Amino acid sequence: MRGHWHALLTVAANRAGVPIECIDHAAPEPLTDLWAREDLAAAFMCGYPLATRYPGVRPLAAPVTAIADGDAASYRSVWLVRAEQRFRHACFDLRPPYRLDWSSTRTPDSSRRGMRCSPTRPRRGSSCIASRSDRWDIRAARSRRSPTRASMSPRSTPTGGTCCRGTIATLAARFRAIGSTAGAPMPPLVCAAPLPDESARRLISALLALGEEPEAKPHLDALGIRRFAAVTREDYAPLAQALP
Repeated sequence: MRGHWHALLTVAANRAGVPIECIDHAAPEPLTDLWAREDLAAAFMCGYPLATRYPGVRPLAAPVTAIADGDAASYRSVWLVRAEQRFRHACFDLRPPYRLDWSSTRTPDSSRRGMRCSPTRPRRGSSCIASRSDRWDIRAARSRRSPTRASMSPRSTPTGGTCCRGTIATLAARFRAIGSTAGAPMPPLVCAAPLPDESARRLISALLALGEEPEAKPHLDALGIRRFAAVTREDYAPLAQALP
């Protein structure tokens, strides 16, 4: 996956005439450190922090995945339990991992499943554990012995669409879905404020044209992406009202 993303963003940058260097920023390195970089040319940012905490960054484009709702740049988080568990929907005695404050996938969808969990106030005897990454969620939910074992794991489709092609396919096959959240805008690629406006505009145009680029097609296919769509900061503003 890393190789495909590096190649795809390099194609876009070359078409835009914007010199870039692809860097790795793997878990457990905090995403907030990445988002604070002033030399950021293109990195994914969750919609919630974009709407609430980073007024200087500029959204470039968002992927329309193979499993998106229609032709929109959208996603859902799927709630997983171990395959042998009998749960048919989210229950109050499950132990879900929560995402950090910047993530819009940090809680179960209370309006659809009657359950809510927050870092400070779990309800009705449920308990929460802090999540480190999608891969960590899967391993924590599968473990039977760890004191940090999770009963339920969120799985967001920005990575869920590609996980079956990656190294966690074996783990993912041991779970089943018991529900999903409502649709939300797909996290966008963003750039830092110091990137010149003209460079940002060229990057946006190059990203939107990737679906027609023969050099980009094998990487788009491998990542489960149909194309990139134009987005604005206003597309993510409803998240600021929907989440506490």
